[in-house]
Amino acid sequence: MKSVDENNNSLGDEDGILIEEQEVSGFKCGVCGTNLKVKVFYKDDKYYRRIYCPKCKYSIAPSERPPL
Repeated sequence: MKSVDENNNSLGDEDGILIEEQEVSGFKCGVCGTNLKVKVFYKDDKYYRRIYCPKCKYSIAPSERPPL
């Protein structure tokens, strides 16, 4: 997975249906140390999840994996 700015992801917040958003316990941002969050989206019969930092907006490119 490559690191990308949240605003440059190919799957934006408006592109799918937000299924769930929750804090990921035990994982912190490597940039600012804030607890990470995960968003699970549904689009085109697939689930995508985006892991991101709510403070500095650093995120991981969406992946086609089952929801947590």
